[in-house]
Amino acid sequence: MDNRTHETPAELAGLLEEIAVSLAEMAEARRVQLQLQFAPTPVWLQHETSQLRNNLRVFAENMILIAEAGSVIRIYMDTTDRQCIIEMLGNGRATGIDRLHAYFLDEENIFRTGLATAKKYVEDNDGELRYASHEHSGNHFRVKFNMR
Repeated sequence: MDNRTHETPAELAGLLEEIAVSLAEMAEARRVQLQLQFAPTPVWLQHETSQLRNNLRVFAENMILIAEAGSVIRIYMDTTDRQCIIEMLGNGRATGIDRLHAYFLDEENIFRTGLATAKKYVEDNDGELRYASHEHSGNHFRVKFNMR
């Protein structure tokens, strides 16, 4: 199925703010602070808004779930000439790259993270996903979408 058949422009900063607000209680319960930083001008992506929102929420929610109590998660959004970049950086304890690989490759959702489905959404929409887990800098998700 082509995910782009019913696309409507989605303003990305508004979606990310909406996601952060919807996850505020979860973050507070886990004693994790969310910080947002966006590009100075509005960024519109030609995606089906609810699918984009749901999949970006999966990334943010999992970043909170794997975060260490007392840590900060920074959600950045910026653009280049042809791409929109969304980064989620958690400065707490690293999950480990092997565990992140397992989560992102879990097509049967055994771990119940939804990250494999969100990864597929990014790839199906001509995007790119990178993730990392470093002992000294924590966990990192980076999503790039082409701006069309």
